[in-house]
Amino acid sequence: MQQQPFNPRQMFQLKSKTLKKRISAYYAVSGNQDNVIKLVRVLQIHQVLGREERSKPCDEWILRLYLNGATETMKRYRYSFYDYFTEAEWRELLLCLFVELPRLGISISGDCLLSACRPFVIP
Repeated sequence: MQQQPFNPRQMFQLKSKTLKKRISAYYAVSGNQDNVIKLVRVLQIHQVLGREERSKPCDEWILRLYLNGATETMKRYRYSFYDYFTEAEWRELLLCLFVELPRLGISISGDCLLSACRPFVIP
C-alpha cells in the first residue's frame, strides 16, 4: 500500500500554492497518476471551502495526464476537470475514453457522445 503524501490536516491547512508545489513534487517522485488526480480534486474542494480565489489548480498536469491516457480512476473524476479542456480537447478526450460502449458493444460517433456526456454545471 502506497503512503499518501499529505494527511487530512495538511490538505486543509496549507495554502493552495504550497499544495500545488508539493503535488507537483510528489508526482515527479512517484509518477502515481491516480493519487495526483485525487489530490487535485481535494485541492479544488479546498478552494471552494476556503476564501481563496477559484482557479484551475495544477491545470497543466491535468491536461497532460488526461491527454496521455487515462486510468479507471481518472475516468471516474473526468467531469471534475471539464473546465480544464477546450471544446476540441474535451471531444478528443471523450472519444479516447469511450470508443465503444462497454455493455452494448456498439461504436458511437463523436457528435452523439459530446452532446450526451456534457457535465451538468451550476452557474
